[in-house]
Amino acid sequence: MNRHEFEVRYSERQIRRSTWAYIRMTLDRELNWFWRTAALAGLLLWCWLLIYGSSPLMVWVIAAIAGCLVLFLVVAWHTYIRHSIERLSRMKTPVARVVADDDQLTLTSDLGTASMPWATFTEWLDGPGAIYLKAGRGAMINLPTDGVDERALRFIRERIAANQPAR
Repeated sequence: MNRHEFEVRYSERQIRRSTWAYIRMTLDRELNWFWRTAALAGLLLWCWLLIYGSSPLMVWVIAAIAGCLVLFLVVAWHTYIRHSIERLSRMKTPVARVVADDDQLTLTSDLGTASMPWATFTEWLDGPGAIYLKAGRGAMINLPTDGVDERALRFIRERIAANQPAR
């Protein structure tokens, strides 16, 4: 039986940095060429309306829609960070023990224990100083990788990939 045990240490700085990196990586991956082209076309349309348009109302409507989108993303990011830091502040010691075996991934901290079978995870993303384990829509586990054995990280990646349906 394969079994890897290690500890990860969390800090407010690490949570802020890795959450921002996760959001950037996700947006970069999700915004494919179509959406990037649509955003550029929208910007060009807005500039054209600003300069040549006879209806200043459309200029402000497009600006308001874009502003609302940006505001939504900023508020969502801020809320996620605040929730993560509140959870960190409830920990007496910001350390979690991770056990990865053939059947599941288990996280234990002074807040409790969570065990998740590998089929729970949909994918992983490697980020700066962390690996992000996605478990469905909107659920993500941030595991700092400082001091973690590369074999344990490779095992986690392999177990997640092995439990994915064939495409």
